[in-house]
Amino acid sequence: MSALRPPFPLLLLLTSLATPLTAQQTRVVPPGYDVLEGNSLYSYPFRIDGAIQVIYGSDQFGTSGTALLRSMSYRANAPFAAFTGFSKRMKVTLYGTLTAPAVMTKDPTANIGGATGTVAFDTTLNLPTVPAVTRAPGPFQLAIPFTSIYTLDTQKHHLLTHVEPGDATTLPTSSWNLDAVNHYATQAFARRAVVGEGCTNASGYGLSISVSSASYAGGTLGVSLRRTSTTPIGSFPTAFHGIDFAVQRTGYPFDLAPAGMPGCLLQIDPQLVFAEPESTSGTYNDLSIAIPNDPKLLGLPYLTQALGATATGPGSVLTDCYQIVNSPGSGVPPASQGIFYVARTATWSASGVGAYYPVTRFDGVFP
Repeated sequence: MSALRPPFPLLLLLTSLATPLTAQQTRVVPPGYDVLEGNSLYSYPFRIDGAIQVIYGSDQFGTSGTALLRSMSYRANAPFAAFTGFSKRMKVTLYGTLTAPAVMTKDPTANIGGATGTVAFDTTLNLPTVPAVTRAPGPFQLAIPFTSIYTLDTQKHHLLTHVEPGDATTLPTSSWNLDAVNHYATQAFARRAVVGEGCTNASGYGLSISVSSASYAGGTLGVSLRRTSTTPIGSFPTAFHGIDFAVQRTGYPFDLAPAGMPGCLLQIDPQLVFAEPESTSGTYNDLSIAIPNDPKLLGLPYLTQALGATATGPGSVLTDCYQIVNSPGSGVPPASQGIFYVARTATWSASGVGAYYPVTRFDGVFP
């Protein structure tokens, strides 16, 4: 008697299950900015007429083989108030270039070199209306799907993207800035950005907060509080600095309206709290904490926010919330770099401090 054989469709199913499947993945450039807000913004090409060219270093995708790219996405620059979307024809051309990000120039043709471009998108792009957010960063709202999979040999080439208008129409009035990073290449810098708004009380009194540019490995975390210009001395006899080492917490931001602080959203659940009494002249001592120059701490994200407390509790206020990422205490060659074209002046420009480009998410399969 012959053995029973499964029908052909079942054989195909069993064969497919035995074959490793490669799932679609995502890569956010710079790494780690899937949950971190950039420290700058890009006005081109969606708020101000122009174009952008960015070289993403091959190591951002993995250097051991081939990356298959299906789409790229941007996000709006932490809008704490909503703004309206619009539609615009755009063109995206992709290149595998030999030009490294660190030697990118303001000459877009030289950056491309002899690479052959692939037009990955050339149609109407719908920029969505972006709702107000209470905690940055927002999602990657602006997806640009490629017409076909783009193959990048990460062992040979970096990825160059050239994004430009697809027609001659001008942009509508908009605040559609892209979230971006601006990193020093020749000196240490603090990676810091506001990710949540503070509040004032019913009298309009409040406190402002700032984080020192020396808040990096081997430097000093410096946090300063100041009364806003209309806030009288004695409004907040004590201020409390909080530091939270968890970037994303369930249940936050936390609404403090029931505590007599309407419109105040607590962004942190601090592990460290420092009390600072107000001086008779209306000032607060700066918070100053030495940051160890320990490689194991590089990339560590944390949040800081302060509470200005009234004598009775109600009417207290919160400052903005800063997000800080522990960064190297020396300059780092840019892993990616960008330039931008200003249509009004017909010139290409670049940041004078180092790496400057939009935070970008790529979808595809990576080595």
